[in-house]
Amino acid sequence: MSIKDRITSKQHHSEIIDKDRVIHRLKDNLARLAEREKELLTRLEVSEKEKEFSDAIDSEPRRDLINRVLDKTKGPSTAILILTDWHIGQVVKPEKVNGLNEFNLGVAEKRIKRCFQKTLHRLEVARTEAKIDTLVVALLGDFISGAIHEELLESDECSPIEASIIVRDYLASGIEFLSKESGCRLVVPCVSGNHGRTTKKIRVGTFEENSYEHLIYHNLARAFAGRKGIDFLISKGLHVDLMLQGRNIRFMHGHAIKYNGGVHGLGVPASKAVNAWNKSKRADVTYFGHWHQFSDNEFWVACGCLVGYDPYSLFIKAEYQPPTQTFGVINGKYGSVEAKKIFLEG
Repeated sequence: MSIKDRITSKQHHSEIIDKDRVIHRLKDNLARLAEREKELLTRLEVSEKEKEFSDAIDSEPRRDLINRVLDKTKGPSTAILILTDWHIGQVVKPEKVNGLNEFNLGVAEKRIKRCFQKTLHRLEVARTEAKIDTLVVALLGDFISGAIHEELLESDECSPIEASIIVRDYLASGIEFLSKESGCRLVVPCVSGNHGRTTKKIRVGTFEENSYEHLIYHNLARAFAGRKGIDFLISKGLHVDLMLQGRNIRFMHGHAIKYNGGVHGLGVPASKAVNAWNKSKRADVTYFGHWHQFSDNEFWVACGCLVGYDPYSLFIKAEYQPPTQTFGVINGKYGSVEAKKIFLEG
């Protein structure tokens, strides 16, 4: 190859290198421009969203999205009134319970009347959301003090028989009142409590046969016999079951639940007992009293007492609760939808 050809070849090679450098530089510039364009587009998108959000916030909100509708298709439900632990005859002096309670026949009369009157109000409120034609008036026992302990023999205001007559008359008056004023069919399940026993110790096999309260219930059932819209269901054992809105509802006094105190309260022993009973016969909800405390669980309701806090409650360090009875609602679709205290003081 001549010198001239070599020079020409070198010049050509140099031109190719220069062109490659220009191409690489242009590619780099294009890449930077593309990245810049992407960044600017992202900023623009964010800016547009911020403006859209700002405009939405600054705009006047709509206020016409919800209209009032009168519900003409209320679901069927059954109301429940739990009456338990009146302890008629017992006397509680304020100085014996740090001023937290007072109870005697006069106080009992006021609380009983208030209970039935407030029940009617609760029923009227419940009817704004449900169709209720039946009211269960559950009598769960311990209506009398019963003088079952020596100290009660000393301090009770009246004898078990006198207390039984008082209880019978108030229950009869309450049932009559609710029957006339509520417009509901009344179903009255009855179980006896441990305070109503006629024996010194509880007799498990013949518990009902040795109970003042069992006699009260039969007396009431006889008094209302033939009365349309009032039906009694008197237990011969520990439990009485009712099918309400397609669900089995268990009623009992509650003394068979064993509880000796504890930081977790009544919840654990009550749940264990209910679960055990459910293995032989399942209940969707179990209502019980005895423990003088209101507590609402998905599967059981512990109901408060009319007598209120007493010296024994203080002695065992029980939680203070004001005197109450319990109102509940069983709904045809959802089951137990309400369990509330009926407060009995002014």
